[in-house]
Amino acid sequence: MRAPGARPGRRESSWSASGSEEPDVAALFPRPGGFHVFRHSDKTVLGEPDTVQEAVELIVAELSDGRGPAVDGTPDDL
Repeated sequence: MRAPGARPGRRESSWSASGSEEPDVAALFPRPGGFHVFRHSDKTVLGEPDTVQEAVELIVAELSDGRGPAVDGTPDDL
């Protein structure tokens, strides 16, 4: 995994703007040779991992305690 660099040049989504009631969850975007992982609200770069697994691990590490599943149900329900 590479050290965080300059923030990626992405447009902030309206749902993630500061002061929003939605949770501030990090996002990943592809870059040549890997991914950019950053927090939407303040555009803090959390890392520039080389693999999608490392990118998801960064996002999961940033989730607040007590965060529930993204989908209500089991894998079989999908």
